[in-house]
Amino acid sequence: MNRSDFAADLARRRADAGMSLANVAARAHVNRGYVHRVERGERWPSRAVGRALDAAVAADGALLARWEAADREPQELSTSRDGQPTELLELAARARASDVGSTTLDLLARSVDEMARAYTRLPPAELLRRVRASTRQIGSLLDGRATLAQRRRLLTSAGWLALLAATLHVDLGQRSAAGAARSVAGSLSRETEYDEIGAWACEIDAWTALVDQDWPRAASLAAAGEAQAPSGSPAAAQLAVQAARATARLGDGPQVRAALRRCAAALDRQSQDRPPDHHFFFDGDKFELYTGTALAWLGDPAAEDYARHAAARYDTGSQPRRLATAYLDLGLVLARLGRPDEAAHCGVRALGANHLVPSNAWRADELITAVRGYRGVPEVEELRELVRHKSDTTGNRSTHT
Repeated sequence: MNRSDFAADLARRRADAGMSLANVAARAHVNRGYVHRVERGERWPSRAVGRALDAAVAADGALLARWEAADREPQELSTSRDGQPTELLELAARARASDVGSTTLDLLARSVDEMARAYTRLPPAELLRRVRASTRQIGSLLDGRATLAQRRRLLTSAGWLALLAATLHVDLGQRSAAGAARSVAGSLSRETEYDEIGAWACEIDAWTALVDQDWPRAASLAAAGEAQAPSGSPAAAQLAVQAARATARLGDGPQVRAALRRCAAALDRQSQDRPPDHHFFFDGDKFELYTGTALAWLGDPAAEDYARHAAARYDTGSQPRRLATAYLDLGLVLARLGRPDEAAHCGVRALGANHLVPSNAWRADELITAVRGYRGVPEVEELRELVRHKSDTTGNRSTHT
């Protein structure tokens, strides 16, 4: 029995059951690309993942038996009088003992998804409190008895929570806490062999470098993350567009457009197993918004149409943070086209609604600087007065969109 037998059996059972890669991945709590690589013999799963795949395709232990036959390490086993291996029987009994029910795990996973969907609507501090509460709940469950499959599900949920926590800490300007949360997410990605969590951790690093205006580092981190992200995953699309934004700041037009093409390709291949408002999903509207940002930073007049379309789409109030970003993009390109009145009006719209958070103050500062030289323009004076008023209260703010 070799490893290719396991891979072939997994592919056959999945096909016979009429299950897609995404179906199996969701049931085994791994990503779709990982299952695909296992079936192609490019990745050898751990015992815990082998067990989870067996359960996902309802193999009733047969698939796991193939895994064990290919991965077996001979060892001496003590036996009872009737020849039964006592150590394995005891281990199996312990493995079945659990304080964690499937209902608890399902509710926890649903709660994590709900928090990811609430990211653009709730204030960061409020959402962070919920993330911490769920993290404590997972810690308590891990302290109790849990099967390997249950522990894997708990650790996977913890990985997504660590990513959310890292994002929220950056939004709040808490860099040390954000770095720790990113490290935890990366560690849990390796522990669970869930590559997409690790890729999102890289994406948060790249985004943080953009916030710090360290364009070469942002471009390097985005490239590293793209190399890790499963093909066609939301993380692959997000990292490609971050690469586009970083290279736009470096003035490299061909690289910007190449990155946008990669993003579009990843978007086309992306699984639809998450709703469009999920923070770890990359929707087409976000692609248009980020294209406008990249082109605005590159100084390409085409950014105006993208930004106007984005502003019109989000003017319904459903995504107020993205609306503010669209207005900042539009204002910047209009300022560079010599239309300071319209540019300043966009700045007033972006800042006046108070939907920006502390992480990206430089985005608003950049627009203010772009129109600062235009004296006597009423809209510019209005923006300048608004900035003076906010400097003693909330300050200029933006977000991870």
